[in-house]
Amino acid sequence: MHADSGHHGGLPAIKDVSPTTLLATHSADRKLIEDPEYQHRYNFLAHDHELGLGREGMVYSPRSCKIDLELAGEDIIELGGDWDLPVWHVPGHSDGHLAIYDGKNHAAFTSDAVQTLGYPTISGKMAFAPTYFAVDGYLATIRFFENHPIEYLFTGHWPAECKEGTKDFLAKSREFVERVDSVLMKFMKDHFDGVTLKEVIYGIGPKLGDWSLDMNVFLQFALYGHMERLEQRGIFAPQSPRP
Repeated sequence: MHADSGHHGGLPAIKDVSPTTLLATHSADRKLIEDPEYQHRYNFLAHDHELGLGREGMVYSPRSCKIDLELAGEDIIELGGDWDLPVWHVPGHSDGHLAIYDGKNHAAFTSDAVQTLGYPTISGKMAFAPTYFAVDGYLATIRFFENHPIEYLFTGHWPAECKEGTKDFLAKSREFVERVDSVLMKFMKDHFDGVTLKEVIYGIGPKLGDWSLDMNVFLQFALYGHMERLEQRGIFAPQSPRP
């Protein structure tokens, strides 16, 4: 489980019908999941950038629900016999994102930890862009998966992948990040006098995917992460004047 209302919003209903069911998440996502208002997850850019998803983005979080236990990357879920499922901490999309690995079948259950080129519609066309937040964490998660013997990949919004399809899914996830870096750097060089995050989103959105124009708003999370990383590396500074 991770902090996204479409993934945890049904927890109160589960507890209503099965009070003894234990709800678990990573400590880094616990506070967000237990807070039905969820403001920091979707609206942390509202004040400075007039961006966010509003309360409509939390429609699947109708009320608070307490988490029973926390899981970390070194934990093991014991199913019985010699069948154990390691818990993996795979941040990037959220700070506390978890995945489960079935070593007997070389299968990873990754939810939204890696997102290829974006979220697809039923037809396969992209609905909107990947929604990772922490770029370095997301890239580390991709490398982590690539360094483990994963044959079968079961995600949250994408068709299951097998063997070469799994490798391709992970490779495309990295390629999207690299393309964002490249397109963003060129855009920033062309707007050296200053640009808003909104202008960046709608300026480079069409170069990153073929989703509809109004769906570019979902790029706010990844692009903010990319710009923050470039700033930390000293490549550019906010509101830096032309020399």
